[in-house]
Amino acid sequence: FFVALCSKFPMIFGNPVFGSSSPESSNIESASDLVRQGETLLLQGHMNEAIAVLKRGIELDMFSAAGLAYLGIALLRRREDRKMEMSRSSQDLKDGAMYLERALRVIPVYNSGEVRRYMSIALEHLNLSHQAVDMIQQGLEVIPNDHQLLYSLGRHLDTLGRLEEAHDAYLKSHHISPSAQALTRAAALKQFTPDDPDLTEMENLLESVEGKDKMYLQFGLAKAYDDCKDYDRSFQVLSAANAAMRDHCLRSIGHQDPLQGARNRLQAFKENFPNSWKEDPIPTGSKDPIFIVGLPRSGSTLLEKILSSHSQVSAGGEDTAFTPTVASMMAKLGHASNEVDKGAMLRRFGEQYVSEMRQMLEVTTSHFTDKMLDNFWQIGWIWLMVPNARIINAVRNPVDTCLSGYKQPLEGSMGVLTSDLTICGEHYLVYREMMQYWHSIVPEGFILDMHYESLVQNQEAETRKLLDFVGLEWEADTLSFHSTKSTISTASVAQVRKPMYKSAVGRWRKYEKHIQPLLNVLGDEAFLNLDTDHDTHAANIPKEEL
Repeated sequence: FFVALCSKFPMIFGNPVFGSSSPESSNIESASDLVRQGETLLLQGHMNEAIAVLKRGIELDMFSAAGLAYLGIALLRRREDRKMEMSRSSQDLKDGAMYLERALRVIPVYNSGEVRRYMSIALEHLNLSHQAVDMIQQGLEVIPNDHQLLYSLGRHLDTLGRLEEAHDAYLKSHHISPSAQALTRAAALKQFTPDDPDLTEMENLLESVEGKDKMYLQFGLAKAYDDCKDYDRSFQVLSAANAAMRDHCLRSIGHQDPLQGARNRLQAFKENFPNSWKEDPIPTGSKDPIFIVGLPRSGSTLLEKILSSHSQVSAGGEDTAFTPTVASMMAKLGHASNEVDKGAMLRRFGEQYVSEMRQMLEVTTSHFTDKMLDNFWQIGWIWLMVPNARIINAVRNPVDTCLSGYKQPLEGSMGVLTSDLTICGEHYLVYREMMQYWHSIVPEGFILDMHYESLVQNQEAETRKLLDFVGLEWEADTLSFHSTKSTISTASVAQVRKPMYKSAVGRWRKYEKHIQPLLNVLGDEAFLNLDTDHDTHAANIPKEEL
């Protein structure tokens, strides 16, 4: 995307609208040279050097649209390259969005599609989809057939829960320029029937696409066939999609083995987590954070939606501060001279985390959620750093969890873990063992296992239990969570816009003959929701839900 975006600007450098309003021609020439140098450095991946050169160019010509746009892009790219830096609190992200906004002020609307698309990505990371929709629609008033801008509009409408509008934007984008990605996004937002013309169009397009486009379209087709109850055909295309996804993800992470990495991490925590700190920490510090942990597709988005429907809870989503805070803490912890110093340092970093989250989210409520699911690895540190926090572990039947992950086009390490059913099951067992270990260390009442199956069967009772656990008074609005307005950027965006439903319980039964490798790995646990009080054997699921 960066190369495609950057390649647009050299073609329009000579356009007067990208010049300066300043009369000093020597400065304009120098600024132009610096911007060209910055563009080259950006394309070569030298972000720090590109930023320095582009800032010098902007100092000479503050109205250089190309310079402003490149500088915004370089700042956002550097933020992405800094793996441990939290997104929404990143100064590079904020500054990048500011420079892109300045670029949009001097670029005529008819020529602004590329910059608007990149600005929409910045606003998505800043959790400002409402502003992104307005900005994109302003552009579409002048360039209505910009298919990529329409696709960006669909993404933000999708996040805001305006699903019909999002579906229409995706389809309009596709009809202007056929796109497997747009069709796949649209497919996730509707219910298919066998005679649906969109299904026919997806099947026809599949014959003419290759590579990543074909892979994503296969995920969309698998969902469509599932809607039509053609489960054999659904699994056939799903298997092909996941084979391609696994190859793609392995290449993207340098052919590392994330399952072995997870096993090593589990063993390291069990052997080395500081035994001398296993006594209960002093119960001081903030009660603000509510951590939601678990695996993807386990009901975590539903839990956050319920909690954030309460007047005293703000939704933090998955773009949060704890992991980078732990990394900063670990770099300094070894320098502490004694246990007292270590304890004080832990609390100090815990306070820093809470402060950063409150500032990032602009929190005015008494509590906020942190739904970075991978924080299940960090529970020991959470207990030591913010011992008054509460942790909700999202638990769902392991087969439903794994199969649901298998149906989603997840990328990176998680894509490797979910695109093979055997590996997916093995990873689930690592997660379960990690959680069992934390339960054995932290005090009772610090972690609550919330079972998806129990929640959908007994919504009010389970919701009351959830609110009581985090110390909140009952509010009836939490039962109508689907009606509250909030941004959602996970794969569950369509599901949590609906009232509570039970049809996702035991869905794996529809694919039972295809998923024997997963069942073999999980053994008897395939029929359980991790304890005998939450049995989800087919005999306990209403027939209409199977």
